[in-house]
Amino acid sequence: MWEFIARSLEASTIFTLAALGELLGQRSGILNVGIEGIMLFGATFGFIAAQNSDSYAVGFLVAIAIGALLGSLHGFFSITLGVDQVVSG
Repeated sequence: MWEFIARSLEASTIFTLAALGELLGQRSGILNVGIEGIMLFGATFGFIAAQNSDSYAVGFLVAIAIGALLGSLHGFFSITLGVDQVVSG
């Protein structure tokens, strides 16, 4: 029973972080329905960078950079170009 609760909390951590990130976006007026995809791309490229460089720090920084780049790209499309936020997300 306790192991199930521990595993549930462990698995829900990533969704909690995604929800907090989306909350900040919602407060600024941007709807980002692709937040999970952005996190997946960041994690994938971070893993590739960590494997190729043999450094967890490099992988972590690459994951942050990819996530920030994709989030900024979504913001650029939504705010500057006026594309529908659901379509660009």
